[in-house]
Amino acid sequence: MPTVQLVEDPSVKASCAPLRTLQQEVSKAYFATRKEKVTYKTTVVEHTTKKGQTLGKIAKEHGVKSKDVKRTKTTKYLQVGEIVEVTKKEKQGIEVTFEKVDEASMGSTVYIVVETLHLQGEKVLINIKQGEEDVLAKKDGLVTVQQDDKDETKITATIGDYCEEEEITNKDDFIDWAIVKIKLSPKDATKNKEWKDGLECAGTKKASLYLLIDVHSENSLSDFKSAYLLYKGFKGATDDSVIANHFLNEDGAWFTVKQSETIHIYHTGEITELDLKNTKKVSYVYHDKDDKEHDLGVFDVIEADKWKKCSKTEKTGWKKVIAGGKTRWYQYDEGKTPLVKVKLPISYNKDGVEIYLKDNTTREYMNPESYACFLGALAENGYDDVTFNGFTSKDGTGAPSVTHYNGIAGDLRYLRKDKKISSLHIDTDPDELDIVRQEKLIDALVKFGWNSFLSFNITIDKKAFILKKSTHMSHHHHHLHLNKGDFSANYK
Repeated sequence: MPTVQLVEDPSVKASCAPLRTLQQEVSKAYFATRKEKVTYKTTVVEHTTKKGQTLGKIAKEHGVKSKDVKRTKTTKYLQVGEIVEVTKKEKQGIEVTFEKVDEASMGSTVYIVVETLHLQGEKVLINIKQGEEDVLAKKDGLVTVQQDDKDETKITATIGDYCEEEEITNKDDFIDWAIVKIKLSPKDATKNKEWKDGLECAGTKKASLYLLIDVHSENSLSDFKSAYLLYKGFKGATDDSVIANHFLNEDGAWFTVKQSETIHIYHTGEITELDLKNTKKVSYVYHDKDDKEHDLGVFDVIEADKWKKCSKTEKTGWKKVIAGGKTRWYQYDEGKTPLVKVKLPISYNKDGVEIYLKDNTTREYMNPESYACFLGALAENGYDDVTFNGFTSKDGTGAPSVTHYNGIAGDLRYLRKDKKISSLHIDTDPDELDIVRQEKLIDALVKFGWNSFLSFNITIDKKAFILKKSTHMSHHHHHLHLNKGDFSANYK
C-alpha cells in the first residue's frame, strides 16, 4: 500500500489505497443505423364484476384481450361481485440500439457513433473524409453532409448528450458515446449534383469514406492535449499526424456510399427523384412528421413497353390485347417504362403511421414513382378500408382499360360509411358514400401529385353532387379513377 507524506510535517505519514488512473480514450468510431424496441410495464388490477358483465366485456372496458382477464374463483359461472384480475401492459418507453453498417445509399439517414471512456460532457469534432480515390470530394478531402438540415463538413456532438429529451429506457448505455444523426447527401443543389456525378463516374459506383475524430487539437472545442488521450484508431496516411485519430481508413474497413436505390417519401407531399435507368430494385422509405423513417419494403423493377395512346377500335400497326373478354388496341411509344408489382394486401402500422390497402385486382403494377406517391397518400389518413381496383398489367397496357397504361392511372373503390361492406354503387346507394373520408383521401392524392379524377354524378337529398376535383364519367359508379395526364410528382 503506498505511503503519503505531508510536506508541512514530514513526520506525519498516512497510508492509502492504490491510486486508480482513469485513461481517457476514444475507442471506436463508425456509421450505424438506429433500432428501436418498445418496452412495456405490466400491472395487474382487480375488477369487481357487475351485473351483466362477461370476461369479454370486462376486457373491452379495460382495453385488453380476453386472455388478459383471469378469474379468482373456481365456480362454473362468473358471479356478480367476483374479483377478477386484469393484466395490463402499458408502454414504458423504447429501448434503442445502434447497429454498425458498412454501406448506405446516397440520401439515407445514418448515425455516426463515437465510443469513448471518461470523456462525458466533452465536445467532439467529426470530419468525414474521402478515401481511396476522388468521388464525393478530392481524396482525403472533407465530405459535406447534412446535420440538422444544414450542410456541414465539421460535425459536432457532445458525449453523453444523446436522446436526453426522448423516452428511452436505456439512456445509460450512451453516457460515454457521442452520437449524431446525419443525412448522406448535401442540401445544396450544386453539391448534390456533384455527388450524383461522382458516384456515376466511379468505377464501382461507390465512394469509400473514413472518419477523423478530434477532441484534442486547436480546431476542437475541448482543451485536451493529445498526450492525455488515447485514440484507438489509425494515424493519418497523408499528413504528419502521429495521433491515431482516424477510423475506418484501412482496407476492408471503409464505409461506402453507393448510388441511391431508394425513393424517400415525405409527409410534406414530396419524394426524392431516382434515376430508374438500369435499376433492378427500388426500396421505399416514408418520413413522418417526427422525422422518423419507416421502411416500406424492397421491390423488383421490371421494364415493359411504353405506350402513348389506346383505342377500343382496331388501329393499323397497334398492338392487340384481349383482357377481361374485351379487345383493345395500344399504340407503341418510344422506349421502355419501369414498373413495380404492388405487394397486396398492405398492412403497415408502426409508430403512429398506418398504411392499408385491400386487394381487388389483377392489375397489380405501378410506375415506381407513382407508387411512392400513392404510399404517401395512403399514410396521410391511415384508412383501413381503401380497396385497390388496379393500375396496370405486367405488359404496361392496363388492358382492358384504355387509360391505365404505363402504371400511373388507376382505380380505387369508393369509401363507404359501413366499412363491413366492400362494394358500393353510389348511383343506387348514394347515401352510403362516406363523402368526408373520400374527399380527405382525394386531398391526400392531390398533395402527392394527382390533380384530377373521374367519378360519378349522384343525387343526395335531391341535390346534384360530384366529388371534388372530379369529372363525371359513366361506369365509374363504384370506383374513383386517378387520372394519368394530370399526375406530377413533387420532388424534394
